[in-house]
Amino acid sequence: MAGITFKRLPALAPLLFGAIMGCGSDSRGPTTDDVEIVDRGTVFCPSGTSYDPAFRMCESTTEAVGPFSKAMVASCKAGGGGDACDRDRWSAAIAERSRGKGLCPPGTSVDSKSGFCTSGNEAFGPFTKTLVARCKELSDNDDICEKMRWAKSFVADTRGLTGADLFCPLGTSYAANVRMCVSDKEAAGPFTDTMIDKCKSEKNDAATCEGSRRNVGVAKALRGGGRCPLGAALDPETGYCREGDNLFGPFHVSEVESCRANKGGGTCEGMRWQKSFITGSAVDPAGLPSCSPARAKGAVNRFERALLDVIAFAEGTRGQSNDGYNVTFGFRTFATCEHHPRMLVCEGLCSDAAGRYQFLSTTWEEVGLKTFTPDNQDRAAIQRVVGRGGHIPSDRPLSGAEFSALMDIISFEWASLPPGRFGQTAHSFGEVRSEYCRAVGGC
Repeated sequence: MAGITFKRLPALAPLLFGAIMGCGSDSRGPTTDDVEIVDRGTVFCPSGTSYDPAFRMCESTTEAVGPFSKAMVASCKAGGGGDACDRDRWSAAIAERSRGKGLCPPGTSVDSKSGFCTSGNEAFGPFTKTLVARCKELSDNDDICEKMRWAKSFVADTRGLTGADLFCPLGTSYAANVRMCVSDKEAAGPFTDTMIDKCKSEKNDAATCEGSRRNVGVAKALRGGGRCPLGAALDPETGYCREGDNLFGPFHVSEVESCRANKGGGTCEGMRWQKSFITGSAVDPAGLPSCSPARAKGAVNRFERALLDVIAFAEGTRGQSNDGYNVTFGFRTFATCEHHPRMLVCEGLCSDAAGRYQFLSTTWEEVGLKTFTPDNQDRAAIQRVVGRGGHIPSDRPLSGAEFSALMDIISFEWASLPPGRFGQTAHSFGEVRSEYCRAVGGC
């Protein structure tokens, strides 16, 4: 997923790159004390510990400070350490035995950009006193700053140097000057709760403030010019800006790919995830059941949402279980939205239509989205509208004439819409227009 662009942090102590480059791929590297990642006099160690140059760790007489690399944890567990291996402090003897005297901890290697031992997006300390002080200035969590494992992107400006490293939703690209994914007119969200509250306090309507897209100028003014959006602070553990339990992107492309692999669905493309997803304790960035209507928040803009509410009204799914997202033909329900249920129901006629917009399984295959989560159902419905030649303005409601023309087009997709197709009973134009104007907040 994409990362945030950080200013270059204070320069690290000079590295002896000639010696380091001679290490090859062996993470154990040289064992002589004259090769160091940082000058030992600049090392920060937590209170009660000091730097041990032999093992390159912060230790007291009994303990070593972590967190430790995954390879060290595996070694610890293989030696019978059990759950204690997952803790942030180990017996000094066990830590020394697991780490060895190599330049980097097992499973890591020196990263030439950050100047520290890294693995993936993890960088391992001890870090410099200057860097820790800088961390405490930028973060609201001093304890994290004193740990021995940070996001590599926090240690040095290695993430977000180019837009290619960051994931931005379709139709947007990364703009470093505003640190957001933007199109010509809009900025992609979701946004921080503080930004949303400020938006509402300026007498904007709730739907506009809570949407996943916002006018670029308005979003920039609400966000502020800081490294993090209004209300958020830098989290060195992940390298992202955090407000409460939420992290804010753009996220790194590799993390978005991991999210999709873990069936995070359309939530993966949003700018707000739960921190527990990044840190590995949750497989869903939204932290929600697969059919929860809350998953759909921000998937489409407010004007698209109004049209989708009309379609769900006409199909009879709106207000049903999970607002229709887990409802089949015949108003039966299914338990998971990880995939189309393919539940054939026969009531007068037989159909496997499912979801808020009653997608047939064959239609869903054409859409090409992996999960049947609410956000993807919303995106798929809009895709079908556009595929039929429909147009939904992003900055205003549809006029009466535009709405009538759109109904005439998409009623071939949803026969319950006026004027009705294939012999199916349809709602009147007056009914659906009234529902649309209510949903959009007035026409």
